[in-house]
Amino acid sequence: MSRYDAYDPFARIYDRHWGFFATSVYPILDHLVLERLSPGCAVLDLCCGTGQLAAELSRQGYVTTGLDGSESMIEIARENAPDVEFVVQDARNIDLLRRFSAVFSTFDSLNHVMSLGELEQVFQSVFTLLEDGGYFAFDLNMEEGYRARWHGSFAYVEEDYVCAGRSSHDANEKTGRFDVTLFEPKGSGWERTDYSLTQRWYEEKRDPGAVAEGRVRRAAVFRGERTHRRGRAVRGQDVLRRKEAVVKYPGDAAEAVPGEVNRRDRTQPRRWLGRVVRWGVTAVLLAVLPFVLLVRGGVFAYQQWGLGAWFSVAVSAAATALLLAFYAWAASRRLGAGKRLRKFAIRVAALAAAAFVLYSLLVVAGGNVKSEEVRAEYLGLHPLLRMAVSVFVLADADAVITDAARTPEFYARVGLPRNESSLHFRQDDGFAHALDLRTLNRPEWRNLAAELAFRAMGFHTLRHAGTADHLHVSLR
Repeated sequence: MSRYDAYDPFARIYDRHWGFFATSVYPILDHLVLERLSPGCAVLDLCCGTGQLAAELSRQGYVTTGLDGSESMIEIARENAPDVEFVVQDARNIDLLRRFSAVFSTFDSLNHVMSLGELEQVFQSVFTLLEDGGYFAFDLNMEEGYRARWHGSFAYVEEDYVCAGRSSHDANEKTGRFDVTLFEPKGSGWERTDYSLTQRWYEEKRDPGAVAEGRVRRAAVFRGERTHRRGRAVRGQDVLRRKEAVVKYPGDAAEAVPGEVNRRDRTQPRRWLGRVVRWGVTAVLLAVLPFVLLVRGGVFAYQQWGLGAWFSVAVSAAATALLLAFYAWAASRRLGAGKRLRKFAIRVAALAAAAFVLYSLLVVAGGNVKSEEVRAEYLGLHPLLRMAVSVFVLADADAVITDAARTPEFYARVGLPRNESSLHFRQDDGFAHALDLRTLNRPEWRNLAAELAFRAMGFHTLRHAGTADHLHVSLR
C-alpha cells in the first residue's frame, strides 16, 4: 500500500489558507476529551497536516506526536511546531512504538480514505496505539457537508503563486473531488501543475458501526452546528468514555472510539463531582450578579458619582436590564432560538428587571414589617435601601423591618432623648437613610448572613445588642 502523499504539491498553499482550521477545533477537543486526560500525557495528531493543532497541543503541555503521509506537509509542520515529534507515515499502516492517551484526526482527513476496508485499517492501527482507557476523536464530512460546501470555485493570487480550485461531489458515488491548478514562477515564466484530491463520505447510521464493530460499546451523535460555528465547545450528552462516541459537527461528524473497558475508571466520579461543583458555583454567581449590580451599582453611582437618588436608581436599573437582556440573548442563542424568539426573550428580560425595580420601590410585604406603622414609613426610605431590602427578602423571606423613617415625635413617644444626627430622619434629599432589622430570636448565622449581605451591597451595618437587639443598616 503506497503512502498517501497527494498533498505534497499543495502543502504550502494549505498551510497559508487552511491550516488554521485544526487550531479552531481545539476548544471542542478540550471539552470532549482533553479535560479527561492527565496533564502531560502523550497524544497523537493523526493526519496532522502542517502542524497547527500539534503546536497548540504542545503549548498546552501535552507530549505530542504528529503523523502525516505527506512529506512536504511534515516539513512545514516541523517549522510550525519545533517542539513536536513528527513522522511521515500512512494512517492506514502506522508503525509507532509509543502508546497514547488520545489520538485526534481533524479537518475531515479520514474522508481521504476511500474504502470502508481501509478505514477499518485506520481504526485497527489507532486501536493498537491507544493506552487502556484512551480516546480516538476524529471528524468526518457527512453527505450534507458536501452538498453545502463542495461546489463552486475559488482562486488565490499571491506574489509567489496563483492557485485556482474547483470542488464538486457525486451523490451516487458518495465522493467529493477537489481539482487544483497551481502556477508558480519558474525562470522567466510560470510553471503549471494540475492535481486532484478526492474524498468519500460514509453513511452515518451504518458505516461507523461497521468500521468499529467489536470496539465500540455505544455511539452518540452530537449536532453542534451553532456552537462549532461560534468556536465554542460542542453541546450534547457527555458520553465520551474510552473510545466510544460519535460527535457531529456542522456537516461533519467527529467520532471518539474507545477500546473495551476492562476496569472501572475510578477518577470519573471525582471528575463529575468537580464539574457539578463548578456548574453550581457558576449558576449561583450568574443568579446573584444582577441583584448585586442593581443595588451595589446604584450605591456606587450615588456615593462616588454624586448622582441623586432617582438618577442612581435609573443607572443601576438600566445596567441590570442590559445584563438580563444579555443573559436572555446568550441563552436563546445557545438553545438555537430564532431571531424573533430571541428578541422576545430579550424584551421579557428587560421588562422583568423594570418590574422588580418598581415592585421593590413601592411594595413591602406585611410579613416583612413589624407593624403597619413601619409599613407606612417604607416609602420614606431611600430608594436604594428599598431595593436592597427587596433583594435581601428574596434570600431571607423571614426578614422583618422593625424601624424605618422616624419623626421627632418618635423619641418623645418612647421616652428617649432626641438624636439629631439619626439617619432615620429624612435627610436633605427627602429620604431616611437607615432602617433596623430584627435579630432577636433568630439564628445567629442568619443575622451574620444579613450583615454580610448588606455590606456586600454597599451599606454600613451596626449590630445593637440587648433587649432591643437589632441590625442597623444605613446609607452614608
